[in-house]
Amino acid sequence: MADSLFIKLAGIGDLLMLTPAIRAYRAAFPEEEIIFATGDSNKEVIKNNPYINRLIPLNDVAFFSGSFSEKFKEAVKLISLIKKSGARKVFVLHRDWRWNLLVYLAGVKERHGFRRDLRGLFLTHAIDTASKGEHQIHSFFKVLGMPVPSENHPLHLDIFPTPEEEERINSVIRAFPSGNIIAIAPGGAANTREQVPLKRWPLEHYRELIRRLLKHGFLIFLTGGKNDYVFTSTLTDAFSIAHGRLLFDLSGRYSLGETCVLLKKCLLMVTHDSGPMHIASAAGIPVLAIFGPTEPEKTKPLTAGSYCFWRGDKLPCAPCYKHGKFPDCKTVACMHEVSADEVYEKVIEVLKLCPS
Repeated sequence: MADSLFIKLAGIGDLLMLTPAIRAYRAAFPEEEIIFATGDSNKEVIKNNPYINRLIPLNDVAFFSGSFSEKFKEAVKLISLIKKSGARKVFVLHRDWRWNLLVYLAGVKERHGFRRDLRGLFLTHAIDTASKGEHQIHSFFKVLGMPVPSENHPLHLDIFPTPEEEERINSVIRAFPSGNIIAIAPGGAANTREQVPLKRWPLEHYRELIRRLLKHGFLIFLTGGKNDYVFTSTLTDAFSIAHGRLLFDLSGRYSLGETCVLLKKCLLMVTHDSGPMHIASAAGIPVLAIFGPTEPEKTKPLTAGSYCFWRGDKLPCAPCYKHGKFPDCKTVACMHEVSADEVYEKVIEVLKLCPS
């Protein structure tokens, strides 16, 4: 019989931001058996986590994109799995009240989650995390009943590469001509629940930034998932053969653990609000992140040297992301107004400040 069951599907970023709270929960309750229910698409984030005893993979594609009958089937399956787990308490890490209902129907007596939709209906312990500027990591601490760390407390995100993954990347890195590496992730901002092109910095801005970085002599790694090739290939095609030895498209080639090891070899990453932003944060390198529709204070990378670009203080429409929904915006001025020049200048500034 399990002691605690955590439920969290969807994006890589949300799962990674949950890992500090999981680590704290395990330290507070070292003897508990912890089960984690997550989606098949991103279970790689959790599968090697030593603070979790057992993983329950769910069909997140059916949950978020399936027909009514497919969603109903998965909901019934989840209720059955919760009942079989025998969990004494469940932590629902989604804000949608329908997840609370599923846990209620499973008969779990102690149900923790967020107080948002329908005022925490079907929960026994609902936490208000609507504080302006509260980071998502701190919100997860509250739901799990853990003391929220101070601003000076290290809150690194957890990815646990295997020894085989580390060895593979170490052998790959030895083949490159320089250690002067900058990672750039132009894709992402997509998962089984939502596709958010509004969050992506324009490709023409990435192209200009890469041009300046190559001219400066940096080695560029383009990173991302298997579906990000449509973005990375556009950037590699824009440069001549002369730059072929300095610009490498590595998107979709490596596992999550391998990507984390790879990013540890980089000086920093430039990207927008996306899964790769959080993977780079887990790797412990500075992240220069461009925000627009979303508010940086809630999800910004917390690694030393990181910096966020945001025009929300100048545009009355930003942030426009509310309760999982985005408006139909044609201009995306919040993203276009962040120039390649200012990002390039910040790259140089951060590298001068960071120890070699």
